Amino acid sequence: MRIFGVAALAMLAGCTAEVSETVTTPEAAAPASQAAPEIADVTAAIEATEVADVGVDLCRLSAQRRWDYAEGLSVTIDAAVFCENGQRVARRDIVGADGERLYEFSAPAEHVAILAWAESDEAFFAAFAEWVDKDPWRTRTSDLPAYDEGAEFPFYPATEDRAQFDAWRAGDHPIDCFVQGMESLMCVAMIDGEAVEMGVQSFPG
Repeated sequence: MRIFGVAALAMLAGCTAEVSETVTTPEAAAPASQAAPEIADVTAAIEATEVADVGVDLCRLSAQRRWDYAEGLSVTIDAAVFCENGQRVARRDIVGADGERLYEFSAPAEHVAILAWAESDEAFFAAFAEWVDKDPWRTRTSDLPAYDEGAEFPFYPATEDRAQFDAWRAGDHPIDCFVQGMESLMCVAMIDGEAVEMGVQSFPG
């Protein structure tokens, strides 16, 4: 599901995309260290053929995606890029229906592979949209691999309690995975209304 699945992003990303429902809301208030004020909404620009044509400020991007993780239950993936001390910072949070931030992530964009690899403004714009999107390969905790220190690219559970991790995998809970480093994905599960960090999947850089 491409949340910016329109012709502009298809062209920017060099691939086809599908249109899906997107929930776009004003940027929620956050500490100054985590968000810039009045972050612009990029959805007004997604039908443009070139980022430069609409003057998109890559220090002021925001996007939201609704995650229907269970029947009748949903949260919002709330993401943004802002600039701080001359550096682009990427933020990707999970927000509950009541507006509470259940999970928060932020890192310099240059340390997030999909964003760091962008070689132009257009590529960065498209990469940001893809970063907000869901991982099509892993959607349930049962999709996570068992911990194997000998694996070439192992999964590192967030808990040292192996029995707990195995129970989470067996519980088949919904998960959201996203690139969080230059060689890793973070996976977060929704369990009993709470966002629970499952761990990190390594991949070749």
